[in-house]
Amino acid sequence: MSVSIINWQPGTEPLGSAVVAIGVFDGVHVGHQALLRHTVADAAARGAHSVAVTFDRDPDQVVSPETAAPQLLTLADKLAAMSRCGVDAILVVPFTSQLAELTPESFLDSVLLAALAPVAVHVGSDFRFGKMATGDVSTLQRVGALRGFDVVPHHLITADGEAITSTRIRGLVAAGKIADATRLLGGHPCVAGTVHRGRGEGAGLGYPTANVVPVEFAALPGDGVYAGRATLADASSWAAAISVGTPPMFPEAKDHLEAHLIDFAGDLYDQTITLEFWERLRDLQGYRTLDALKSAIAADVDRSLEIAGFTGAAPADWLPVASRAFDTLAAGAEAEAARRGPASELSEDDPSYVDDPAALEAAEQAARNYRKFEPDEARADEAWIHVLADMPFDKQRFRAIDGALDSASIEHVWEPYAPEEAPLMRRGIYDLERFSVSVPESEVESAKTLLASLRDDGERS
Repeated sequence: MSVSIINWQPGTEPLGSAVVAIGVFDGVHVGHQALLRHTVADAAARGAHSVAVTFDRDPDQVVSPETAAPQLLTLADKLAAMSRCGVDAILVVPFTSQLAELTPESFLDSVLLAALAPVAVHVGSDFRFGKMATGDVSTLQRVGALRGFDVVPHHLITADGEAITSTRIRGLVAAGKIADATRLLGGHPCVAGTVHRGRGEGAGLGYPTANVVPVEFAALPGDGVYAGRATLADASSWAAAISVGTPPMFPEAKDHLEAHLIDFAGDLYDQTITLEFWERLRDLQGYRTLDALKSAIAADVDRSLEIAGFTGAAPADWLPVASRAFDTLAAGAEAEAARRGPASELSEDDPSYVDDPAALEAAEQAARNYRKFEPDEARADEAWIHVLADMPFDKQRFRAIDGALDSASIEHVWEPYAPEEAPLMRRGIYDLERFSVSVPESEVESAKTLLASLRDDGERS
């Protein structure tokens, strides 16, 4: 069942009884995801529909556009991310100057209560609404007591001792701290825009770039070179080396966002493109010669391919190594030698043999990383159970699932479904049919319920 997206206007037919979540939800970060999933669970317990209410833009873009914060997602991407959290419907309220003038009570009466009959309303503890943001949770509770709906405030989820907020994530993105931003978002930071004709220097160097004009209010990462992926209007996705900022070698350049789509051949002009940022590679810098610049770009492309994607042949190089090597590598050097000798000593007629030292070294490194996991000391004596989730997923879905498990405070370690998949997962190849996690025995049922919910959400979307 697909999520209903409803663009609200005065006079829109009311949706009826529902458990509601309200918020701007910029970024749909792991805190937002937790709030939405709690709303869905509460609705199921009450036998009601779950509805998320949001706005078509950040209210500050109307109230104070000159100081409005950059946005982590376009409206379309925000709605898609909210839909994946399992709500039955999303009510999109156009934020206008007239709406901005409504008192908190008037907003509730003329919008929320006109659009539906809330049974319960879920909000973050820092929720503000109404003219000059004068309404808060206590205002909502007072109106709820009069109008017959419960109010469920949610404490902000923290990470590293600090609340997870869109403002915090914007700061991380602006500072180029992509790994930290990704962890809090539950997915990669991204910027959408339109490709236009650029200067042509990239093509002259052998690395043509898509010159992207970002959508208004886009939250751009800080200046630098990044590894990531580019998704086109036809949903195809390409590993990309992305440059943000003015290239020092071409100071007259007006393009501040450029991406080289690796192995792509075609015309991108006037197309909509979304760039995902996976890892910051380096600062922008000048070079003495164009040859030196070309060598630096080649290194950026190689790293981007390694981090955010592989050529079609690469996974086939990995599987033969992993299928025989990983189960012994993960056991440790001594156990491996005692069992059947180093994996690198497989005979050439062994069906698992591959003459690829680099791939073998990567598998060995993956195994070493695999052995590093140690459960929380408080649960050192508790049995850990292998929980299988029978659903396909990719890198983006992995991030969302990992964030959901974190949000639910379910301690976990990712596991391969089969030994040959382990090095793939740890190298960023997540296009698998099934996966699993290990969780403490006391959290098995919670993990199963959450994973089943995520699987069902994926099927609905």
